[in-house]
Order: sequence, then structure tokens, then C-alpha cells
Amino acid sequence: MRIISYTPTRIKAAVLGVLAGMILSAMPALAAPPTRLVYVRGPGTEACPEESALREAVTTRLGADPFVSESAELVVRTTLSMQKNRVLADISLYDGKGQLRGERRLLEHDCTELISAMALAISMALDPDLVLKIGSSRTKVGADTQKSDQPDEESETEKIKAAKARAEAAEKQEELDEEDAAATKRKPPAEPKPVALQFPQNASGRLARRFGVGALLSIGSEPTVGGLGFTLQAGFGRRIWSVNFEARGDVPFASTSPQGGTVSATVVYGSVVPCVHIRFFAVCGVAGVGVEIGYGHGFQIPQTAVSPYVVAGIRGTFEFPLSSRFGILVSPEFLWAILRTSLTLGNGDNNLVFAMPPVAGAIHLVGAVYF
Repeated sequence: MRIISYTPTRIKAAVLGVLAGMILSAMPALAAPPTRLVYVRGPGTEACPEESALREAVTTRLGADPFVSESAELVVRTTLSMQKNRVLADISLYDGKGQLRGERRLLEHDCTELISAMALAISMALDPDLVLKIGSSRTKVGADTQKSDQPDEESETEKIKAAKARAEAAEKQEELDEEDAAATKRKPPAEPKPVALQFPQNASGRLARRFGVGALLSIGSEPTVGGLGFTLQAGFGRRIWSVNFEARGDVPFASTSPQGGTVSATVVYGSVVPCVHIRFFAVCGVAGVGVEIGYGHGFQIPQTAVSPYVVAGIRGTFEFPLSSRFGILVSPEFLWAILRTSLTLGNGDNNLVFAMPPVAGAIHLVGAVYF
């Protein structure tokens, strides 16, 4: 059972005293045996009074200081912690063998009031006869002023009723809070909404736009085994579809020709790329038209050859959002040669230095901004 205290009044003193006596009734009826006090202030309670304030309050109630540092028969351990906007005190009483003899929990809005309530509870626990002493003292005073105290008795009754009502209300509210916390814990967390990166439609209903710059690795488009290129992209669309326009240019790398000398080539073309978006993945078609320019070096007559470059293909795009406006696109693609590009330096088929295979490929890495 928890005790929730509100103000350090005489009513609370009597209630705490009776409860402490009930729990610690198994203790020998000795007046304040030598006791060691352990006082801990948890996080958030650093502004509460120090241990000396609690010692002084207990000493005042008992008429003598019961606390010692050695040869203690009892140990009182107190811990302060924050519970929402109130201060919670956990009080535990141990005998000389370390066996738990009793415990109490007090809850207050103010540290000063809490220290007073703690002092009363500890005093009652160390000297259970203190309850009888307080009652005897009040009886004697009541006999001398019986007439004048009659209204006070009625007032005390009303105060007791009000205190009980407040305690019950606080208990009920705490139970409701615990039920709400348990229900929240049981409820599975909501799945975070993905960042709307696939051409989000803005509030006015206009199409969103995208601009991107990136690099690519190509296979089969040039005389070398692999090539490096750059791409510039611009497009528009909504959440599930988009149309993009791209410009691509490859860096010419030299390779040795069977006829001697070296050959290099670069591809320059533009393409239209329509896409269908499914969350962070897009399936796109590619249609491109341009030229492939070949260069011959080390021949008797250095030459430059230009051939048409016409391709169509398919691309898959993985979109990795960095924010609602920026993202990284990784796009592998396969291109089929509608016109197979060939580079011939000089006259005749014997001077053929490169012929594009039926299928070429590339992997694009693009940084994109959406607006």
C-alpha cells in the first residue's frame, strides 16, 4: 500500500504514525535505538534539503539524536527521486543483520514538506511509543480546554475526511496514469512515414521538378573494356510517374588497335527517360540519340571518325532519400543498339577499329534535388 502525503498537518502526522506502528509492530518497544541513516538524493532532487536537515527534524521529534555512524542496531535508508512533478521518498528500515523490517513511500509536491513527513515516519518507526505519547499529550490538553476544543474536533473530522478524499483521488489518478502508460506500451509504434522523394506533388497541385548531376560507368560503348562518363538530368513528375531528359558524355580512353597505334572514343548523346515509381524504386525506359566520336593516333595519318549512336533500353532506379528535397539515385541500365556503331579509320573494312556490341550497359550515380 502506498502513502501519498500532501501537507505536514496534524492529520497527516497521526495517519503516518498509526501506519508506521502497524508495519513495524514486530520491533521491540525500545526508545530510539542506535540507528545509522543513509540519505540519497536522486537525479532532479539536488535542490532538496541535505541529510543534516532530516537528522535535525528527527532529533527534534524524539528529543535526542538517534543516529550513529558505528555499532548501529538499525539502518534507515532513504532515497529521493522525481515522479512527474512531485518528489518521491522511499524509506526502508533494516535490522542489524540486514533484514528488511519495514518500508514506506511518501509523495509530496515540496521537498520541505516531504522532509517533515519523512522525519515523522522515521521517528514513529524508531520509537513506536511516540504515537501513545502524542495521543496522551493531546488528551491532557483536551481535558483542560474541553469546551473550546469542541469546534476543533469537528474541524479535525472534516479535515480527516478531506485528506482521505484527496488521497483516494490521487490514488485513482495514479492508477489511471499507470493504465494509460501500459496501454501506450502495448500499442505497437506507428511505422514512420517514408520521405516523399518520388516527385512529391506540392500543395498548389503543380508538378514537382527534379535536377540531378552524376557520374556513370559504362560497358560496351567504347573500344576500352569500360568507360567513365558524366550525366546531367532534368525532369518533372508526380508521385508515381516522371519524365526525365538527360545528356551524357563519356571520357575518351585510349586502347591499342590491331593495326597499330591507339584508338579512343567518346559517346555524346541525349535521351528521354519516362519512369513509373513504386515507393523508393522506379522502372524506366530509355531512348537515346547521339554520336560516337573516334580518334586514331599513331597511324600514318591521324584521323577522326564520327558515327551515329542510337539506343533504346530499360533502367531500374533506386532512390535513397537524404531529406525531403535531396536524394541519391543509383541506376543500372541495359541499352540495345538500334544502329550498331562502328569506327573505321581510313578506307575499307580492314581499317575497322571498333564495333559496338548488340547490348551495352551502364551504372549511374546521381545526386538529385527536388523542388
